Amino acid sequence: MEKPSFPRRFFSKGSEPASEKSIGYYSNNTKLFESLVALFTDDEWAELEGSPLGVFFRFARRTFNWASMIVKCILTCQIACKKPFEIWSVVGHNPVRFSLNEFAHITGLNCEYTENLQTPSCADVDEDEFSDFWHKLGVPLTNGPSIDNLIRACGWAQDWSAEDKKRLAYLAVYAGFIIAARESTATPLGMAKLVMDLEEFEAYPWGRVAFLNLIQSVKSANLRKHYVLCGFVEVLQLWTYYAMPTFG
Repeated sequence: MEKPSFPRRFFSKGSEPASEKSIGYYSNNTKLFESLVALFTDDEWAELEGSPLGVFFRFARRTFNWASMIVKCILTCQIACKKPFEIWSVVGHNPVRFSLNEFAHITGLNCEYTENLQTPSCADVDEDEFSDFWHKLGVPLTNGPSIDNLIRACGWAQDWSAEDKKRLAYLAVYAGFIIAARESTATPLGMAKLVMDLEEFEAYPWGRVAFLNLIQSVKSANLRKHYVLCGFVEVLQLWTYYAMPTFG
């Protein structure tokens, strides 16, 4: 049987990046989520796990072992793809795709289309309430909170109202999983402000935001060097186990 042909690979046989060039990640910051878990009772945490953002809270309480070499293996098997929000790799003779569809299937998150996804309108946000809560967080009004900001806020949030503690928890998954950048990096303010309306925050298509952030980080990575991925990288590893089941 004739072997199938595919678009050109990123790396021809023998030219793959050196194995010692590993992949790092920022997702699920240990200090942030240990500090956050300590603020909630088991019942309160179970409520967070049952929310529309529950997949993030479930990951935060579970041990996740990052398999850098396995993820790197499938990324170095990529083939040229003109679509900006898909990656394709060839495993043996089988092409495998990672796109919004796969991300949604793995996570169960809301990935619906919405206009102005990353710059939502915050016209209905009460600016006084927003200002008061951001002051509680210790965050400038011009920024979304960084992971470092949220770690510090966990240190003085014990007596906050249930609503404000839930806001803190939702911002933790926003900064710690959805954006998941360097600890000191401020998150985009527009999306962070949505947390002032908890129902609106829960209904937002965070799966789509998380996917775009992750795929853009993967697409911009220099595979020949050590690099650190932003975003919900756990999903990328789970997809790798599907694509390369021997390692799953």
